[in-house]
Amino acid sequence: MKTPGKLIIFICTFLALATNAHAQSPREQLKQMVQQLQKTPNDNSLREKIIKIAVTLKPAPEISEEARRSFIIGEALFKQAKNLRPAYEAANAFWTATTLAPWWSNAYWNLAVAQQLAGQYVSAKESLRLYLLTNPSAVDRRTAQDRLYAIDADIIAAASSVTGGIAGFWQRGSIKDTTGGWVNEYPDTVRAPVYEIQQTGSAYSIKCVTCEPEEKQTYLDSADMNAIHFRTQASTYNFKTGCKLSGVQLSCISTFNDGARQEERYLKRGICEIVGGPGIQGYFVLCK
Repeated sequence: MKTPGKLIIFICTFLALATNAHAQSPREQLKQMVQQLQKTPNDNSLREKIIKIAVTLKPAPEISEEARRSFIIGEALFKQAKNLRPAYEAANAFWTATTLAPWWSNAYWNLAVAQQLAGQYVSAKESLRLYLLTNPSAVDRRTAQDRLYAIDADIIAAASSVTGGIAGFWQRGSIKDTTGGWVNEYPDTVRAPVYEIQQTGSAYSIKCVTCEPEEKQTYLDSADMNAIHFRTQASTYNFKTGCKLSGVQLSCISTFNDGARQEERYLKRGICEIVGGPGIQGYFVLCK
């Protein structure tokens, strides 16, 4: 049991802390929230809170030299972006700028443009949503809304440009979990497994574009215009996979050497490009 003296000290300390927290200025709150964002950069709800505080501050918060550096690097990379990789690298630089200065409207705009070119359409739309929260002018708001419509058109065009048949790039879109439900891959992930099926005349071949380092080789067992069966040999395990074609989706079941089974769905992609080398999770690849 606390003695009266200790209880009074405890109450006074608590009230002092509460008063200090209440007296914290918006700029101090902003600083703390930005520091938290460095630890959780994918927390877009935190980004929203930061933006809402920042737009009320006069003068506006300063852009750090580090954030500006990332922004300029992104601009330089984007000028060279003729294919997916430079666009992806530019988007990464702009992403860093928005994490260091989460209220910076120009950084969100450039991030969205780079993501759109890289085929990261869902992320581009989210970046534009955050851009709109930065309170742009009416003209810029109109331009951003029109770009959102243009991204929707890109999504439609990307889907309609994919040719039919089993030959082409296939990126995992969803996987069945232990409860029997389907878990969708994040649409813009660069880690999702990708296979390329090639057709020469009536013959087929398959290779794993994003195999993990320990997966040594993929061997084709059989294939026709509607199905494919292959084996993957790794250093510590192996599995057999059978897939059936349904439109622009492959429904696959893999059986591992220990008897475990895994069901996956792969989506047809028009273009896939490796943007990073092998690591713990294998190669990074962008598809659209």
